Amino acid sequence: MPQDNFKPPLTTEQLRAIGLRRDAADVIPLLWEIKRLRALVLRGDQVVRRIIHGDYLVEIFKQELLGEPVLEEEELRRASVDLGARPDSARADREER
Repeated sequence: MPQDNFKPPLTTEQLRAIGLRRDAADVIPLLWEIKRLRALVLRGDQVVRRIIHGDYLVEIFKQELLGEPVLEEEELRRASVDLGARPDSARADREER
């Protein structure tokens, strides 16, 4: 994320830790907004991957997306998904815990 006027982006774990340290009534609405914005970053990444490269604004946007924790976390999640597993198996694993 090359924009110098922002602090470094926060990871999911950092956001979770902040949520646990503060009053839930104040933090929960902020975390929902952050979740919404992270989803927007993910959608923007999907759009950029499908646009013809070389457009100046697309290239700027791609540079701004670099280093976004949500994109790195999504890549790790995708890499860890067992493509041979049934869709219901993850839910069943969580319910057993």
